[in-house]
Amino acid sequence: MRDILVVAKNVLKLICRKKSSILVFMLLPIMCIFISKSLNTTTEKFMKIAVCDQDKSTLSKDLITYLSNKDKFKAFTIDKKDVDKALLNQEVDSVVVLDKGFQDSLIDNKFLKLDLISLKGAEVTVWQENYLNYYISDILDISKGCNGDSKLFFKVYDDFKAKKVNIKNQKVKDISQSLGVSKQSIALLLVFMLAGATISAGTIAKDKGNRVFKRLLASPLKIYKYILGNVLANFLLNLIQIAVIIIAAKALKLDFHIPTGLLFLTLGSFSLVSVGLGMFIASISSSSAQVGQISNAIIVPTCMLSGCFWSLELMPKIMQNLAFLLPQTWVIKTIGELQSGKNFKDIALNILIIIGFAVLLFLLSVFNIKRDEELRSYV
Repeated sequence: MRDILVVAKNVLKLICRKKSSILVFMLLPIMCIFISKSLNTTTEKFMKIAVCDQDKSTLSKDLITYLSNKDKFKAFTIDKKDVDKALLNQEVDSVVVLDKGFQDSLIDNKFLKLDLISLKGAEVTVWQENYLNYYISDILDISKGCNGDSKLFFKVYDDFKAKKVNIKNQKVKDISQSLGVSKQSIALLLVFMLAGATISAGTIAKDKGNRVFKRLLASPLKIYKYILGNVLANFLLNLIQIAVIIIAAKALKLDFHIPTGLLFLTLGSFSLVSVGLGMFIASISSSSAQVGQISNAIIVPTCMLSGCFWSLELMPKIMQNLAFLLPQTWVIKTIGELQSGKNFKDIALNILIIIGFAVLLFLLSVFNIKRDEELRSYV
């Protein structure tokens, strides 16, 4: 145990000597928050919702009126050919598509779901979905008792609209922006944690180039102790990154909307993946330059695919399915579930899957290092 701690101490000293390492492990986590705030800040007091009404029915028009009457929304119609342009130019926050047959599907109680398109992710659309679901739910309740009879449906529906309802207006805190900033901050932190793995990988690759492993064979220090020392040092550095962003968030009054313990557990599990990736890259690299090349080839594409830079929902379905082969996707999924109110039992399987990725990377690293040393010994 003492040998492992000595190795860990030496690794920490080597890494912390470089100013660039301090930037990666200390300042970049704080920058995550500022970058996320700049990406999620909006000066609009309301959300612009465009409705692509292809049904042109009574219920579709009433839905537009329903949205327009909400203080937080500004609703208007849009042609189907203008949808993509409006979203890309940020002329609207989201588009609700009402396909032809929308009214008939509601009356026949065969309605499945609304198509809500947005480039801003679930953090922004969740409130719109709630309002739309309330409206659709009321309509479906009426249709259930009418058994597809349109005349009876509209008689009950007109009575429903004419009903006098006492409404009490009460302001509630809008946390959609806070959710967006916090989730984006964590996603960027994952990128920087993986970037930190390249520093540790570079240190190990340098030792390999200096034939440190060869000398270890003739010393009392076993290779596995050297590996565990590196793992411990880099795991501690990742935990520091996590602590920094949590403390910075509290100082900047950013609420992650997640219990601190569960947030630390989730990110701590991913830190094992980060360390494992660093070990794996080092095990297949012969120089520091090669570490950089392999790291760029792995980290940037996987972070893009897993939704660290943009919402996973914007990608094609096949890409969304492939994303679940990456640990970053499971972390972001876990964060989203915790923000929606789920507890430890609900996300326990996700944590185990993340740890599973780490175990796989460690096993591959040990296998590669052992094979490399056997070849060196043979030569």
